[in-house]
Amino acid sequence: MAPVTHPDRYGESIDFWQNVYGINMSAMLPLATQCAFEEPSVESISGENVLTWPHVVSLLTFLTVQFTSL
Repeated sequence: MAPVTHPDRYGESIDFWQNVYGINMSAMLPLATQCAFEEPSVESISGENVLTWPHVVSLLTFLTVQFTSL
């Protein structure tokens, strides 16, 4: 896991509210900011968007993991 920046996704999720088909909907920015990144997202990004070194949060060996150990 590593922190990343994703300007395109930010633009689609947050900056979009600045001008919604010609209407200033910036009053929605606080809610959009809160909701846009609540859930994790698995996406392909370029290496230049990775902000720091990755960190192992949990290591699972799927060959030996059992349902009871989760």
